[in-house]
Amino acid sequence: MENRLFPIQTERGAKPHPRQIPWSVAELAYSVYSAKHKGQSLERLAERGGFGPGEMDVFLPDWREKCSELVQLKNIVAIQAELISWYESDSERYSYDDDDVSEDLLEVEKRLRLVQGD
Repeated sequence: MENRLFPIQTERGAKPHPRQIPWSVAELAYSVYSAKHKGQSLERLAERGGFGPGEMDVFLPDWREKCSELVQLKNIVAIQAELISWYESDSERYSYDDDDVSEDLLEVEKRLRLVQGD
C-alpha cells in the first residue's frame, strides 16, 4: 500500500473537495482518462497540478465518497477489528516481548497510518 497523494486543482464554482486524494483513487480516474487521452502519465499529470474537480466528476463520479473522511474512518475501524480478532485468536501463543508480535503490531500501525493519510 502506498501513501502517495495526488493533487486536485481548484476550480471556481466546484463542489467542496479535497485538495489531495490518495494515489489509488487517482489511478482509478486515470484509467478512464488514459482510455480517451494518450500521452501524459499519471505522474506527469501530478507534476502539472493534477486533475480538476470537474474532470474527476467525469472520470470517477464517486471520487469524493472514495476520499471522504467517513470512508477512511470505516477502513480504520475494519483494520482495528482485524487486529483485535487476531489478538484474541493468537494472544496465548505470544508473550509481550515476542519479536513477532512487535513486528505484526508495527505492520498494523503502518496500515493504519496509510489509511489515515499520515
